[in-house]
Amino acid sequence: MSTLETIATMIAGIGLFFSGIKILSSSMKNLASHRFRLLIAKWTNSPFLAAFWGFASGMITQSSSNTVFILVGLVRGGLIGVRAALPVIIWSSVGTTVLIFLVAINIKLGILILVGFSGIFFGFDKGSRREGLYAALFGISLLLFGFQELKSGSTPFAQMEFIQNIFQYAKDSYFIAILIGIALRFLIHSSTTIAVLIMTISHSGLIGLDQVMLMIFSMSFGEALSLFIMSSNIKGVSKQIVIFKVVETVSAATLLLIVSSVEIGWHIPLTKYIVSSLGTTIEQQTAISFLILKSAPVLILSFLYGPIYSILVKLSPPTDEEDLSETKYITERSLADVSTALILVENEQIRIFERFSKYIDNIRSEKETEVSYDYSSIRNSNTYLINEIDSYLKSIVNLNLSSTNSEIYVLLQNRQTLLKSIDETVFNFVSTIFESELSDPLENLIRNSAESLHVNFITAFEATKSRDQFDVGILLKITGDKGPLMEKIRKFHLADDQELNQGDKVVLLYITDLFQRTIWLLNSWAKYIKTGTGI
Repeated sequence: MSTLETIATMIAGIGLFFSGIKILSSSMKNLASHRFRLLIAKWTNSPFLAAFWGFASGMITQSSSNTVFILVGLVRGGLIGVRAALPVIIWSSVGTTVLIFLVAINIKLGILILVGFSGIFFGFDKGSRREGLYAALFGISLLLFGFQELKSGSTPFAQMEFIQNIFQYAKDSYFIAILIGIALRFLIHSSTTIAVLIMTISHSGLIGLDQVMLMIFSMSFGEALSLFIMSSNIKGVSKQIVIFKVVETVSAATLLLIVSSVEIGWHIPLTKYIVSSLGTTIEQQTAISFLILKSAPVLILSFLYGPIYSILVKLSPPTDEEDLSETKYITERSLADVSTALILVENEQIRIFERFSKYIDNIRSEKETEVSYDYSSIRNSNTYLINEIDSYLKSIVNLNLSSTNSEIYVLLQNRQTLLKSIDETVFNFVSTIFESELSDPLENLIRNSAESLHVNFITAFEATKSRDQFDVGILLKITGDKGPLMEKIRKFHLADDQELNQGDKVVLLYITDLFQRTIWLLNSWAKYIKTGTGI
């Protein structure tokens, strides 16, 4: 095989491998969406079932990071607590080792058959329910076939002089082997991919088992460093999960590197002896080393969940945004009774509506209370809650709805649309004021507009909560057509004798338009309250 052909074969293998990883990841995200989340939330109450779901999620997604992101969403949504998520995180790492063992086995004929049949099913499928499954199988077959191509090109590649010179440093120095492992994991955000890469290098004979084990064990430090950098802007509960993931990777790597150093220095049969006894080929030994790395945290941390969780809470307490993002009423268990579920949706919507006045608190000249949430935190938490309600409503529509419940469902869906519009409009109103440099005349107008909006929101919330027809009537009256009033204000302030610069005029037009739209949306909300007082 010529040099050019060798390089082309390895490039093809790399391309197929990464394409397979991408197809597998995207297809499994589709397969393991809402139902997968619900199953994890249901079964994490038991440590044994939590371990099973962690292992399954790592095996399916081939990334413990994906599982961490799923858990962050579940924790933020109040479906599970951080304490219950800890065993899932640990066992998801163990689940990622399954693919490595598949790669370590020489099943080229089976891989070719899998590529052929999965490709045929995936290519000819026309959007059926099994499309995600076919895509996942095709992705697995591609990455396995890609690795076979890498292996076939690795032997002649290893015989190249400059390649041998590079890895000679790692072969001669254990410390350099450790640095290579750290650097690879920091640069390539997939432990599975790096394990396959190390397996390919070791298959060519460039490095021995000592170097393989040191690279495998030390790459956890690169993962920890990468996690710290990528999570630098994460706070609260989400940070707790990241911190635990770092503790998991660092504790395992530290212990195994110490044991390996003792074994190498004093020739005491420990991890290397176990690995070489269980694996007959360097590929199998690499896979076993990877399994030991991912399994070690289970032995180290499984009996320390309680103390670890207490420390995590102290290191990274929940943020205001996370507190606001927690659902208070809707739960998956409440879907058992449709009427109750609809009432809980309404209560959750009212919680969001109550926060609209808190938006305005950020720009009012006189605040009734000292406690005021930042408008961006309110926006982020509202967006999250609205999305959770949307998912919940989608679950309700799949249930057996009576004619009465169907009418209520449509009403709540319409209110949901209004909530989104009001939230977006009020956020734009407040953020524009914060981001603009206002002259004194315009600032006075805007402050007065903010006080007016605040009164309207308080009145609307009281009417929503009481459902009293008199309160609703007042709300309908004060949120009547404000078009003529807004036009009068615009004409007055845009007149030539007013001291407004061009920037102020642009802000004035935009703010008055947002004010007018907010009042119109509140009027629409009042009409839905009037027609929906029987919920």
